[in-house]
Formats: sequence, C-alpha cells, structure tokens
Amino acid sequence: MICKELFEAAAEIDETVAAPPECLAALSRRRVPAQVYDRDQLFKNMADGKISLISDYPTALKTIKPAELAAALRKYSTRKKYRVQAGRSKIYKYHNLKEIIDKWTSGRAIFSITDMHIRNTPIEDFINPKKLSTFNLYCDCDDPAASLEMMTMVISSRNSITDSHTDDSDGSNHCFVGKKLWLAWETHEGLRHGLEDVERIPVTDKARFDMKTFLSLKSARWFVVDDGLTLFLPGHLTHKVITLENYIGVGSFYLSFPNWLRTLSRWFIHAPNWQANESREVNQSLIPDLARAATSRYKRNMRQNTAAADPWGTRYLPYSVAAWKRQYPKRIQDHLLRDPLFQCCYQVAINRL
Repeated sequence: MICKELFEAAAEIDETVAAPPECLAALSRRRVPAQVYDRDQLFKNMADGKISLISDYPTALKTIKPAELAAALRKYSTRKKYRVQAGRSKIYKYHNLKEIIDKWTSGRAIFSITDMHIRNTPIEDFINPKKLSTFNLYCDCDDPAASLEMMTMVISSRNSITDSHTDDSDGSNHCFVGKKLWLAWETHEGLRHGLEDVERIPVTDKARFDMKTFLSLKSARWFVVDDGLTLFLPGHLTHKVITLENYIGVGSFYLSFPNWLRTLSRWFIHAPNWQANESREVNQSLIPDLARAATSRYKRNMRQNTAAADPWGTRYLPYSVAAWKRQYPKRIQDHLLRDPLFQCCYQVAINRL
C-alpha cells in the first residue's frame, strides 16, 4: 500500500512514473531500503558500484536542528544571486538566498537549486561538509580537479523534477528535511531500451521514461531520500528525481580509494560529461592531477597507523581491484591497461597489494 500511494503521489507531479497495479509487485522488489551505517559495507558498495542508503550516517548540522534550517538560511544575508530552475518550464532565474527560502517556505512556487556552493562560505558555520568528505580524494586536489567535488546546498520545492541524467562521479546526498523519490538505472542498459539521458543524447523536451520499460531493466532501482537519510549513488546510474515534499539537503561528488578503478574505467570507456564537447586533452590534464593526489594521500596514510588511515578507505584497495576484475572481462582490462595514463592509475591501486 505504501508503494502504491507513493507512486500515485509522484504521478501527480510526473505522469511518466505512474505505476499500473500490475507493476506494484515488481516495484516492491526493486526498492533500495535504508540501512544502518556500516563503514565496511559502505566502502565495499563503493567498490562494487552499489547504491547505499544510510539512516544514521555520521553527518550533522553543527548548531541547529533540521526544522530550524530554513530560518537560519534566511538570516544568512548575502547579495550573491544563485541560478534557480523555476516553474514547470524550468527557465533559469536568479535570486539571493533570502528570496529562495521565502519561495521555499511559501509553497507556491516550483523551483530547484543545486549549485549553491558552500565551501568557504558562512554556511559552513552550521553545516559540516567535512563529514561528507572524509574519504574524498577531490579534497586533496587543486583546481580544476578539486572543482569536481561540487559541495552544494540542494533546495527544491514540492513538485520539482530533475530529469533523467548522469553525473561524472559517484555522488552523495544528505537530506536535512523533505522527501525525494529517486529512480535509477544503468545508463547504457537504459539507452539500449529507449530510456533517455539528457547528458548522453540530445533531448528536446523531456527525456523519455516509462515505468514498464524501467522495470524491465536488470539494473532498475528506486528509493526515497527523506529526513536524516544519506545517499551514496554510483556514477554509472542514470537517475530521475521527483520532490514529494519541500527539500533541503547537501550534495557532493567524490572519488575515493574504494571506487578509484571503477570510476576511472568508466571515464576511459565512455568519457565523462565534462569531456563530452571537448578534446581528449581534458582527460589528459585532469587524470594525472587525480593520480598525483591519490598517490600522495596513499603515502601519507601508509605512514600513519591503520586507524588513522582507514577513514580514507585505503585498505579497501585490494577489494576494489578484485571488484574491478569481476566487473570487466579480461579483454577490456587489457585494453584499459594498454593506455599509459590508465596504467598509471592502476598502479595507484595495486601498490596496496
């Protein structure tokens, strides 16, 4: 009944997610439930490319309760204006934070903002971004590689929709207040079956999606992110997101030792979004910076004791190498390893063995 009511509410916002009665049993089987935090399982899921939805991940507001967050953000006075996707037509407008929170509180506007950067801003006074990035190698990099982290506030109104898309990296999202329905599937499996992705193919209006096709995919999963839940989503998954209740959270992208080989392999095989309209030189310039940062961090961790190094997931490199070998057939492994740049990245992983 909960599944039925949830998708009925979502279909009022986006008719493409309507779930006929015959789909409900299949939907129940595809749900990703929230789990109690287990660092060992989280790092293994990162290596295996599995979704983690965690009910008690150790991240927190510093000084205020989630219910007080909107009021605190309103008081954060700034003339800076942020790009807001407004209305069902998703036109872009610019508003300061007070205007955004006023819209969010009123409940009358449909809007979403995902690129409100919080690093080195007063918002860090009450939101602790370090808790979501204890293992993030992007934080050891200089720009432009560091900019791939994108630690941002996510503020969206009920009824807002994020169309089917992929991100460059694995991502984390922590919900302070609100509720979002996520539907996720492996990008290229979806494309083969006609589910579109706005980052991968030209889409003139809205990416094609229908529930029966979604449920026919082996990779299809769905879940709800609401108050206090933290999501870790692998980057190979296209996702469509519907805001069911006014939402405030924080999101970022990450590269870690556990997902090191899996993420880089995907970039070398399919190319990241940031390279889609550029030459391969983009890849040539960023990947070495990431490899240097990972190597430096690895060496620092090895000079420390196991407990100090473990938050970075360094000791999961052997597991990630084994997971990589399970994921890719030998011919693809050999193809990747013939690239000197990928070989350099592979050495970062096997040096731990």
